[in-house]
Amino acid sequence: MFKKVNVNIIGMIQNMSYFENAGKKNYIFGKDGVMNESEKLNYKFLGEVPILEEISNSCDSGVPISFKNSEVFQNVFNKISENFLDSILMTKKNTVKIES
Repeated sequence: MFKKVNVNIIGMIQNMSYFENAGKKNYIFGKDGVMNESEKLNYKFLGEVPILEEISNSCDSGVPISFKNSEVFQNVFNKISENFLDSILMTKKNTVKIES
């Protein structure tokens, strides 16, 4: 749909990508689905967000997770942010012409 109306897609993010237990990543919903789809559609893969209890708790309490000082989620969101900014810089600008 976005292609039909010329909306640039900056990239794709895989949410609830994996659950980490004892240092091992468990891909309970499958692995690399969004990454493979982004390659197929020629979109930048921005990153993956793991299943983190801290994210769930922050959503339930209404306090943004960014208010907490946790290296785990900072690493996740910093990587996605860097990829997002790189993708924006690579996006060509489209002009919209409104005809009356």
